[in-house]
Amino acid sequence: MKKKLWKVWIVLILAVTMFMLYCFAGCGIYTKEEEWGNFTVAFYKGRTTAYITGLTAVGQQQRFIVIPKEIDGAKVVSLGKRTALWEPALREWCSDSVEKIYVVSMLKMISGTFDNCPNLLKALSIYGGAAINVPHYTEVYFLNYVYLTINPTQLDDWGRANVSYFYNYDIEENYGYYWIDDWNYGSKIEFIPPEPEREGYTFGGWYKEPECINKWDFETDVLPEERTEINEEGEEEVVYQETKLYAKWL
Repeated sequence: MKKKLWKVWIVLILAVTMFMLYCFAGCGIYTKEEEWGNFTVAFYKGRTTAYITGLTAVGQQQRFIVIPKEIDGAKVVSLGKRTALWEPALREWCSDSVEKIYVVSMLKMISGTFDNCPNLLKALSIYGGAAINVPHYTEVYFLNYVYLTINPTQLDDWGRANVSYFYNYDIEENYGYYWIDDWNYGSKIEFIPPEPEREGYTFGGWYKEPECINKWDFETDVLPEERTEINEEGEEEVVYQETKLYAKWL
């Protein structure tokens, strides 16, 4: 009997050891949290991956937050709180100031990440494969239905952004879409996206047509006024209008 118990203990010890090795190898040993601009970050796997764990004092004052693809060369793979024992105690994510969150790459969002964003209005997936877990009161916008990496039958559950930015040169990525946004009809665009990059060229601003004749003035130009129509059910609904802006290259 004692021999059998001894063997059981050996198996348990080996199992726990293997589990711990798996955790540290698979999840990666993290560094101490660091502050990078708007974010507090925990780096993993020799600083090759990064978890955005919260907002810095600066980040908490921002109305618009862009989740970057990389921080200090490390790929951003997760947003929100972590609960595993081998990972650091992470801070609350969000603040009263945050109104919009732009997600530009595929990453994991921990359930409840946006619970402390009482004034969050919209979350926009700039990258077609991004999965966004948001509270029921938050509108989600998904690349104008062009990059159909989700079930088309579920499109009614997503919003359609009414401002689109295009690379404006031969490119297949996202069907030429660089960025999307959504603002009230008749209002100004209050956030200018990060400038796109193109090898061998310099970005020259956003224009109203592909030929880049009339530049969009973010200080004075406004989106078209809201239009409504009566649908088949006899109800009045807002007519979708897409404002397209095109990058100029020098």
